[in-house]
Amino acid sequence: MTKYSAGHRSIKETSEFVNRKVNLRCVVESSFPRKSRGTDYVSILKIVDDSQQCPEFLVNIFNQKIDDLPRVRSHGDLIFLTNVTIRKHEECISAVFYKDSSSFALFDGNLNNDFHCYQATRDFILRKMKII
Repeated sequence: MTKYSAGHRSIKETSEFVNRKVNLRCVVESSFPRKSRGTDYVSILKIVDDSQQCPEFLVNIFNQKIDDLPRVRSHGDLIFLTNVTIRKHEECISAVFYKDSSSFALFDGNLNNDFHCYQATRDFILRKMKII
């Protein structure tokens, strides 16, 4: 069961925050990184949580270097996303990760691993959060 801390949003809540920045913590799947239409690389994450299993929530992650995109090891790993911007296109809600203001950390989703972080952006700060 996914738990939320103050400042983090469930997927169902994201529609209330269009064009605002939020923090998300969810289970993740990812696409293969590819070149975007511009100068960056992009990876698309599909995330789910206890509030919404279907359809998955999409997060577009942009970065200048392909090595700076998240490299998800396995389905079910956890990701903490901070300062992602919620966008609405037609009727679909998604999030955009901007390289200059967003950050992430990936954790092994295996419950026996005690939340081992295996990849994070340089500016990601994991602070002690109150679990609800």
